[in-house]
Amino acid sequence: MISLFNSRRFIGASVTIIQSLSQFVVMVVFINIYDVKVFGEFSFINAFVIILFLISSLGLRNVGVVESENISISLLFFTRITLSSFTVFLLFILFLFIEVDALFCFVLVAMRYLESISEIFWIKRHVKGEYFKIFVFQAGRWLLAAFCFVFSALLGCDVYIALFMYLLGALIVFIIDAFLFKVKTQIKIYRLKKVLELVIKFYTLSISLGMQSLQQNLPRLLLGVFIGSKAVGIFSVAYQFYNMSFMIFQNSKNFILKSGNMALYNLRREILFSLSIAILLFSGWYILGDLFLKLLLPELDSSTWIITLYLYFALNFKFIGYCFQHQAMQFGEYTSLFKINLYTAFLSAVFAVPLIYYFKLEGAIAYIIVSNLIYLVVAIQKTKVIKK
Repeated sequence: MISLFNSRRFIGASVTIIQSLSQFVVMVVFINIYDVKVFGEFSFINAFVIILFLISSLGLRNVGVVESENISISLLFFTRITLSSFTVFLLFILFLFIEVDALFCFVLVAMRYLESISEIFWIKRHVKGEYFKIFVFQAGRWLLAAFCFVFSALLGCDVYIALFMYLLGALIVFIIDAFLFKVKTQIKIYRLKKVLELVIKFYTLSISLGMQSLQQNLPRLLLGVFIGSKAVGIFSVAYQFYNMSFMIFQNSKNFILKSGNMALYNLRREILFSLSIAILLFSGWYILGDLFLKLLLPELDSSTWIITLYLYFALNFKFIGYCFQHQAMQFGEYTSLFKINLYTAFLSAVFAVPLIYYFKLEGAIAYIIVSNLIYLVVAIQKTKVIKK
């Protein structure tokens, strides 16, 4: 059992499965108790938060592992706190000009801030091979947060109280995690020049991650602008299944990153494995998806099942494209990563506005398929194929 918890791919998949299932349970309870329209507003705000935090992340979660011999944890920690705090300020300014719920904003920004700081804990434990501790604290944060939200909602609490309890659950685990991580020993004040050096070195990776996030979250933003919160809520349900599958796949790969450019990476094997998983997900949803939704979200009609089915079809392109992107990350090809995500986001945005403006939800589905296909083509073209 211990050897199983020392498997990086297993830990990566397990943590993300628990995170995704926790978020899924929160979504189901949220919609059934507080309505799909309220959930749509929550998802609309979350799209902004995710995009801006990823743009400011510098990709440190992966860079910290690949470059672990060259960059100290204390510098990563100081840089992450500095950039994340600046992102909170930017989001505060942004939300002053957008008519959104203030408490939703506070909870989502605070949750993302805790997650961004905990990624530094993740880096140190990953480098030291402490995968079981990663599992306990990463999974524990999401589980306790979800439990607090669901318990509060089932007791009949107002949505604001339930969300406050959601944040409190995550905060409790974060504090324990920070204490055991011995944060005080990592707190060092660096000159901003040091932070700027990291920004200059990895800004292409940071922008590429931000562009990737923009590509993924653009449908929710445009649906919120052009149609309204209910459409965002319906699409977000389907997108949750799609994104949950991709995040599990992505993080299981991120856990097998190694320091140094000599790490082996069998691209053909990874592509075949990824394609098999995508086909299995599509087939499983085709057979059981409609029944699953009727049991858990009876107020939604079968259109949600159809939307999700199309999104699972699009995963074929996404999975294969990420195999090429992951290879670029493994070998430190940050310029290739930048080009992949920048070109994909730009070309996808060209299609996004007219598709969603004229065809609404159907346009959002078409956008995901087209953007994933663009992502695959660009990833193949911009990545140097390394044969092992």
